[in-house]
Amino acid sequence: MSTSLPPVEMSSDPRDALFDTSALREDLGRLTGQSARVVLVFAAIRLLVTLLTTAILARLVPPAEQGLVALTLPAILIASGLSEFGLSQAVIQRETVTHRLVTTLFWVNVTLGLVLTSTVALLGDAAARFYKEDGVSIIFVVLSPYILFTVLNTQYVAILRRQLRIKALETASFVTLIAASVISVSSATMGAGPYALVLQLLLHQFFTFLALAWLTRWIPSPPWTARLTEARSALAFGGFLAAERLLGSVANNFPLLLTGRFFTEVQAAHYFRAESFAMMPSKRIGAPIAGAFIPALSRLQTEPEAFRAMFQRLASRANLIFVPIALFLYICADAVVLILLGEGWEGSTPILRLLAVFAMALLTINSFSWTLVASGQGRALFIWRIFSSFLLITSLLISVQFGLIAMVTGQVACQVLINGPLIAGFAIRTTPIDLTTIRRTFLSEAIFAAVTAGGGFALRASLDLSTFAECIAVGLMIVAFAVIRIGAFPELRRDVLTTLGRK
Repeated sequence: MSTSLPPVEMSSDPRDALFDTSALREDLGRLTGQSARVVLVFAAIRLLVTLLTTAILARLVPPAEQGLVALTLPAILIASGLSEFGLSQAVIQRETVTHRLVTTLFWVNVTLGLVLTSTVALLGDAAARFYKEDGVSIIFVVLSPYILFTVLNTQYVAILRRQLRIKALETASFVTLIAASVISVSSATMGAGPYALVLQLLLHQFFTFLALAWLTRWIPSPPWTARLTEARSALAFGGFLAAERLLGSVANNFPLLLTGRFFTEVQAAHYFRAESFAMMPSKRIGAPIAGAFIPALSRLQTEPEAFRAMFQRLASRANLIFVPIALFLYICADAVVLILLGEGWEGSTPILRLLAVFAMALLTINSFSWTLVASGQGRALFIWRIFSSFLLITSLLISVQFGLIAMVTGQVACQVLINGPLIAGFAIRTTPIDLTTIRRTFLSEAIFAAVTAGGGFALRASLDLSTFAECIAVGLMIVAFAVIRIGAFPELRRDVLTTLGRK
């Protein structure tokens, strides 16, 4: 079943010791628990910083100008994902890694990054014609280095995740986020307009590269020492992941592309901000959790029972934070938009409420994809992505004809009701995960979400208070329901106590 990447022959290079993870296996449970605690703490702090920065920038940069940046993001994010080529996961997932292999993968990433950075910069004029908005052209050029800065981080992130140095990685990401956010807000107060958002994106990636290079103390050998023949299996594995990520990026960014094409730049900004809020838990919590999830499961590929137990432990812990946040966004979307974005952004409210439904299921869907990666099932993940992307794009093309809200409804329905169960089926067929594990991990979560959502709307309907006061009451209710649920299940209670370091 499991198809871990074949090991490469070890050399006598002393730099290979940096990639040796044999000692981690002896204490994998404790290290994974520590990683989970670190991820959750930093994710919560980063979430607050991001929300504060977004709220400030929403008042300094009007929707129309933010819409210009939003229209460039599909191309930027698709190119960034393609240039990474899945090679960080190849380093994390395989049993044996050498300095020369990582050097080869680094220079492959850099080459792809340079090519795609140049390509995106040259697409500016074509994008302006496509969107019928001249201001998009210069944003394409100025923001294109984001692709190269992102790809420079790839192997450094992989090294730290392979070593389960999650605390170091999260600290670096947090510090660089603060620095980039402060500079972005400062530039916005001086009238930088949309370029304040561009500056934030560029500086965060560039500062992160500097921090990670310093933390790992790893320096790649010159490009002429790279050996593509030795990296053939990693490139093949990464190729499937790159193709899967490319399809996923196209499909996931397709709604924003359609919004920019068929609607106004203000509506594009409304969609962009609603989508950023709804997906924020995934980016700020889910992505770091993947950094602990995949390495831990990768070390257990040959132990099905331990693999299933680790999957259940990690997924259930993550959803304890993920689902309540998404529930709050769903029930109190109007308050979130009003408080964080202010006047002029009301069009984001119905979009946020719909996307919050997808956000509730997103970590569950992602956990199956991480399981496929950890099991070396890049091909299965790619096949699933072909089907899911086709279904999503088809639903979007049909639903966009009936308006923006109809398009978002089609997007959410396809992702939750079709693509989610589809990837669960792939995981059952190709990894140690079985239906019993899925039921034990997610059934109580689904019941909790349904009951809490109903209770939240009933509470708001029964109160005659301000929107802000009603949402405080809803937040307290969600926390109370979560505490009751944790107390009712001994295993869940034990997981929480372990995560909090109390057991």
